[in-house]
Amino acid sequence: MADKPKSRLSEDLQTIANLTSDRRRTRIEPESPAFNGLSNAEAERLAVLMEELGEAQQAIGKILRHGFDTSYDDGHPTNREDLEKELGDVQNAQRMMVEAGDLDPAAIQLRAKAKAMTIGQYLHHQPETAQGDK
Repeated sequence: MADKPKSRLSEDLQTIANLTSDRRRTRIEPESPAFNGLSNAEAERLAVLMEELGEAQQAIGKILRHGFDTSYDDGHPTNREDLEKELGDVQNAQRMMVEAGDLDPAAIQLRAKAKAMTIGQYLHHQPETAQGDK
C-alpha cells in the first residue's frame, strides 16, 4: 500500500515535468486579438521600426559626443558610416510598413514637404535652401 501513493506521486511529478517541457517547446499564440487591436505581424513591424529608430538615435548620440569621422577602433566604421547604416535600416522598416499597408507613403511625403516649409523658423544654423524656404 505504501508503494501505491509513492507510485502515484511519481506519476504526477512526471506529468508535471512533461507539461512544463511541452510548454517550453510550444509557442503559445493568443486566441484573441491583442488589446490594442494589432495583429502579430503589425506589432512585429512596429517593433522593428522602434528598434531601428533607437539604433539611429544611439548613432546620433555618438556623433554628438565624438564627431562624425571618429571610430571606436581602427578598421571599424566611422560614426558617420554607422549613422548611414542605421538610417538605411530605418528606411527598410518604413518600406516594410508601407508595403504591408500600415502606412500611406503619400501622407508621409506630404508631411515631409509641409515640415520643410515650416522648420526654418526653429533653426539657427542652417542655410535657407536647406529649410525649404525657397
